[in-house]
Amino acid sequence: MAHKGHLFYNIKTIRLKTGKHISYQLHHHRSEIWTCVDGEGIFVLDGERRLIKRGDVMNMPVEHYHAIKATTDLTFIEVQLSNPLVEEDIERFEYEW
Repeated sequence: MAHKGHLFYNIKTIRLKTGKHISYQLHHHRSEIWTCVDGEGIFVLDGERRLIKRGDVMNMPVEHYHAIKATTDLTFIEVQLSNPLVEEDIERFEYEW
């Protein structure tokens, strides 16, 4: 069992086909850092949209709404940081693209 203050991490590679997106979501325990490694898309943080491309880094603090949509085939690396680190720490919401 981890002591308070220790962060656990999980790293994923996520690939989205053109026009696909992940749900508008937030996490109550984990923060995330996404790094775009290929392609282009639209990133949303707390309702604010911005265009992203290879090399861009996106930071999602705990309890901030976020989503991403691919405008071309898109690949990004997701780093999850949390204590506890559980996949179920996700709340999804409707979002109009």
